[in-house]
Amino acid sequence: MISAQRVGIRKSAGPVSAVVPFSDDFNRGTGSNGVGLGPSSSGGTWTYSGSTWNTRGDAANCYNNPNADTDPGVAICSGSGKNATVTATMSLVVPGYNVGLIVRSDGTRDNGYKFGISTGGTQIFRVIAGSSGILYNSVTPAGSSGDVLSVVMNGTSLDFLVNGALIFTYTDTFLTNNTKVGLYDGSFGYIDSASNGRIDNFSLVA
Repeated sequence: MISAQRVGIRKSAGPVSAVVPFSDDFNRGTGSNGVGLGPSSSGGTWTYSGSTWNTRGDAANCYNNPNADTDPGVAICSGSGKNATVTATMSLVVPGYNVGLIVRSDGTRDNGYKFGISTGGTQIFRVIAGSSGILYNSVTPAGSSGDVLSVVMNGTSLDFLVNGALIFTYTDTFLTNNTKVGLYDGSFGYIDSASNGRIDNFSLVA
């Protein structure tokens, strides 16, 4: 397991709760391909939309993602938070395929903000009813294994951070009532999960 570094997050206006409704360190070794991530380390559960997942090397790993070219699959945690901070360590970042977070989801891959990173750069998508639009697409910051991604949600304000540095702020007027969050992987099709991106130390602080 790669330990998440402390993330310096810009404080937004409004109250912040110290409650941690969901967390997972994925310290469950390597599971069979596509069998799921299992119960989280905090006792929560995961559900899946458009993809199958398993643990690999004490991290979350997407195994099958058949429609990643149009609507990448996600793993959604049982926690929820409308005004919250979501953080995870990208324990393995690979070329060509984003790995990261989804926030403001309705519990499916078809609605939400997908925040992903690869060795080639960083992207943020807004997905509504399965239709995806790019909000941010840059070669910087280029991802590397161990990077920490965070999203701070406060009302209509969404702050996207890499290793504590704010890279993008967006005013959300489309999905403000959605409360589900989780993991996102842009890898395509049936893939060798040993070489796919991995995510560790996921937390939702509401």
